[in-house]
Amino acid sequence: MHYDKDSNQLHCEIRSNYRDSYDVTVSYDAAAMRFWRIATDSDAINFLTSPDGQTWSIRRSAPIPDFAEKVRVIFSAFSSSVSDQPPQARFSDVNTSPQLGGTRSDIISLTVDYGDGNLSYPVGTWSLGATISCYSGTGLANINKSTDWKEALKQLGPIAWRFPQQYGNGSPGSSAGGAQTTGDGDNYVANIRSIGGKPYPVVGGASGDNNFPDSDVAGYIQHYNAGGGQNGGPIERIVIGNEPDNGGDVEPYLNALAGRISAVKAVDPQVLVSAPGAAYFNRDLLSKVATHNIDILSYHAYDGDVTYPATSQYGSNIDAMRSIKPGILYACEEGNWHPSLQSAKNKNAFLSWKNLCFIASAACHSISHGGAFFQYSDSNGVLGLLADGQDADGLLPTFLTPLPSYWALGMLTGMNGKFLSFTSGKNDRCISLPPTPDTDIEVFAWTTGKIIVINKSESNCKEVALTVQNRQFRNVNVWQTRKDAPFAGPEQKQSAIPFVTPFHVECPPGTVTSVDLS
Repeated sequence: MHYDKDSNQLHCEIRSNYRDSYDVTVSYDAAAMRFWRIATDSDAINFLTSPDGQTWSIRRSAPIPDFAEKVRVIFSAFSSSVSDQPPQARFSDVNTSPQLGGTRSDIISLTVDYGDGNLSYPVGTWSLGATISCYSGTGLANINKSTDWKEALKQLGPIAWRFPQQYGNGSPGSSAGGAQTTGDGDNYVANIRSIGGKPYPVVGGASGDNNFPDSDVAGYIQHYNAGGGQNGGPIERIVIGNEPDNGGDVEPYLNALAGRISAVKAVDPQVLVSAPGAAYFNRDLLSKVATHNIDILSYHAYDGDVTYPATSQYGSNIDAMRSIKPGILYACEEGNWHPSLQSAKNKNAFLSWKNLCFIASAACHSISHGGAFFQYSDSNGVLGLLADGQDADGLLPTFLTPLPSYWALGMLTGMNGKFLSFTSGKNDRCISLPPTPDTDIEVFAWTTGKIIVINKSESNCKEVALTVQNRQFRNVNVWQTRKDAPFAGPEQKQSAIPFVTPFHVECPPGTVTSVDLS
């Protein structure tokens, strides 16, 4: 099948020795004939067109030729005249009807404007992170205990890593309840740095997350920041305590907070202090903490559900914290689906496309509103980034297999240079975008040239037309996750093809797509 632009005719040919004496031509209608198909039916070969990839009209039918089993598929375009700017032909959805596993909806058009007026919040390595667990799964699910585990985390690229720590009387170690240690804190810092990460300690006590004297937090900073940096330091940011509203520690925590902040700043005034790491978006606690001299206002959010929840609140929560205390930094410092869903009947939801899309969406909403997002955690059964062996119900894949949330973060980071990241680590910004007219589709963009498209629909394929303004790009790469393979990495759908605006991208149901412009 070929289209002749000059005559506006669609040709349906069965060539032998480069000729077809019975060529059938029809007047071309771009809308009605958007999709083309050549298919056999009993003893006939049919040439068909369709406006939507679902309803097909036969344009020519003929006996199947003897050479049909030996044909090759070739896509090409040529011009009969010489031109400095020849027209382009674009091929997509090759051999994929019906549309990529779902039904097609109307095209969603969106403009990505790189003009100065649309550059919003800055982004960098601290904008995205995860949490290092000190429980180690069945033994080796820990950055300090397994080089394979550490290498798998490294593939996510440079991000920030929270990890629970105590001062340990000068020998820092884990403060995680039931997994307290001393003497291995320096190894955590060194191993996080070795994978290109930013160490972000959550300082607690030997007997509880919020039970420690001011001298402990001062001693911890002194241990790493004295003399401009030692023992793997300096530490740039620190979280004081953890979830005081999850255990009756609110009043003691608030009473101790001013002294702890002063203790940090007395040792190194450049260290940024985060608090309170509220167990949920607890406006009352956040407002009380905001009266103190903190640098980062933080909360945790386990909002996922087996029915796909709204994720826009991750952005609106950042806005709300900004209204509570303007002029500082804001973060969702633990994010995942609700732990109550770990019951056997619901665990599968953690291991599906829904969690991949959920984590990617929550992270993008947080970042696009000027906040940071941290997944919880690298090792924690179905809540983990990697399969850690903790699986009484037999649902997890083999140890070290990346879980859906791992690929959610990787779609933003570009998997340590495999493809484009949302940040180069310096001078990058979010692009302000209007909301899409389709609630199943979310689009986010950054000045690096990365555009993330999330299709939250369970059954509908979406086509998004991206018009780029006020910046020139030459090439585009497209990477995309698969709904039916949530443990597999993203696939490259387009490789360094010429970029033409508007750029059309097919987004199958339940996927995250990275459109990388250069």
